[in-house]
Amino acid sequence: MKEGCYAFISSWSEELENALINRTDDEAPIQKLCYEVTEACKNIDPKDGKKSDNFITVDGEPQPIVNLF
Repeated sequence: MKEGCYAFISSWSEELENALINRTDDEAPIQKLCYEVTEACKNIDPKDGKKSDNFITVDGEPQPIVNLF
């Protein structure tokens, strides 16, 4: 996964930077990058994806994810 993220960022760095700088809200960069620029999310329904866990594993022990905002 890490290598895939690095490949995406290196291939689309300028577009990523522009989408983040010019964002009007938190969803704008997702719309711009995933659907308009790269079409990476074309024909993908986010509701079909795996739900994220409410914990991460640190040193082999589950730790709750706390929303600080």
